[in-house]
Amino acid sequence: AIIGLTEGTLELAAVEDFLRKGNVNKDDAKKIVRSVANIPIGAQAALPNYSKRPQAGNLFREKTDQWPIDPSELGSGAPPGVPGSGFLPDESGPGWL
Repeated sequence: AIIGLTEGTLELAAVEDFLRKGNVNKDDAKKIVRSVANIPIGAQAALPNYSKRPQAGNLFREKTDQWPIDPSELGSGAPPGVPGSGFLPDESGPGWL
């Protein structure tokens, strides 16, 4: 609920129903709503680096990388994993966690 509120994907009015669907009893759901009522909705959007965060569809060289690769590193523009894309999985890299 807290992440949904701060990311702006969940409205405060919907929190109680959201929690009830997750098997939280009515009294606890009301207490949680009361405790999160002052969390700024979409607060991250006001931060100076918000626009620099990874976006949906970004590609990462390794699963453990914190920042996506630059689109210019993809070569021909072919989808990742396609010969000629310049981005094929490296068998010697770390395994998936």
